[in-house]
Amino acid sequence: GVGDGEGAAGEGAGEGVGVAAGVGDGEGEGDGVGVGEGEGEGEGEGEGEGEGEGEGEGEGEGEGEGEGEVAPGDAYVVSLGEVTPGRTGITPELTVTIPEGAISFEIVAFGDSGGMYVVYELEAPDGTLLVDPDTDVDLDPLAELILGSYAAQMFSPNRAVMGEGIGAVLVPNNPELTVLPGEYRFTLQAMNMNGNALRDPLPVEVWIKQGPRPTEEVLDLHLHFSGSRDWTAASAPADETFQQVLTRLAAIFAPAGILLGQISYQDIPESFQVIGSIQGAGSELGELYEQSTGDTGINLFFVDRFELGMMGGQVGGIAGGIPGVPRRPGASRSGVGVSTSVDPDPAVIAHVMAHEMGHYLGLSHTTEMDLLGTHDNLSDTAEGPSGNDNLMYYTAGVDSLLTPQQQFVVHNSACLAPPEEEP
Repeated sequence: GVGDGEGAAGEGAGEGVGVAAGVGDGEGEGDGVGVGEGEGEGEGEGEGEGEGEGEGEGEGEGEGEGEGEVAPGDAYVVSLGEVTPGRTGITPELTVTIPEGAISFEIVAFGDSGGMYVVYELEAPDGTLLVDPDTDVDLDPLAELILGSYAAQMFSPNRAVMGEGIGAVLVPNNPELTVLPGEYRFTLQAMNMNGNALRDPLPVEVWIKQGPRPTEEVLDLHLHFSGSRDWTAASAPADETFQQVLTRLAAIFAPAGILLGQISYQDIPESFQVIGSIQGAGSELGELYEQSTGDTGINLFFVDRFELGMMGGQVGGIAGGIPGVPRRPGASRSGVGVSTSVDPDPAVIAHVMAHEMGHYLGLSHTTEMDLLGTHDNLSDTAEGPSGNDNLMYYTAGVDSLLTPQQQFVVHNSACLAPPEEEP
């Protein structure tokens, strides 16, 4: 499936996490409504209930609860309650109302750590299908096999990628689309790794980002240390090499209008120095992300290595999703894991961090190594090896280009916040 990790350059460049799940045939119908709007003191109301029919029977409920006072350019969350998938894993329809002046939103469904979830269909207020399960896909047979039945979502007007533990989509994730005010309708699909439907209720929330569109934002970092390279919460703030990493990281994001904000340092158990499993219920990677503590920005985890070398290379880092979960510490995909042993060069470590953070903020690889020429959904990124100077090329390096369209995407993420106004 789609890689959300990054491999080390060298003999047989390594590729990051790939996930794929078969999706059963059939589709479900049902109606369930969950609308939330923030008003006044920050309370909103919405109710919904639905009963599915036929192949997709299920029940859905949505209760909207939003935040009131939101600074211009910041984001707030609307909870839609829980929705229960039907027999094919497809949920009843949910709705959310996006207000005038919003520039983006992110739908997030929280599932089991071993389950696979995707925004199955998403319809805009004008009837446009932003995520269309019937999108025509013309792929090499091997690539189509790897992507499975969710290839249509990946190549929809607004790309949606199936994720483990969460199903999330950032809207818009390319500048060809604009957020319209009004009611959006969507369904989700929940499957296990064998392609069988999951029926457990899914909590669903929507992060809505207010305008105006920013030119500069702040990204907080919550750093978690397992003790690899002798970096700890006590030593890292004064460690010359680690501070070189942060300096380089700031330099990568500054041209995109992203400034590093508050930086916190925490220790996690040394048992997380080696991550031996990344998929399935109870995976060590999921347990690592559950150590996350920061409810702003991005949580990053420094480990010695991921024991998942592929094709002669090593995995430099793994993001919790494309996009990741905004502002929700403790979830099984809330974070970015970074190996400190792939390359000792601070510039390479910073590149790996920034690359995986790019995934978390909603960016795909410009070119997918294992998908036979599959590219991202942006028109200004170079395809193939000629684009290896881009931050989101699939192998590790030190080049860090982010194109204007990539910058458009990351500034839609609720992980970024407006700078604090000076008194």
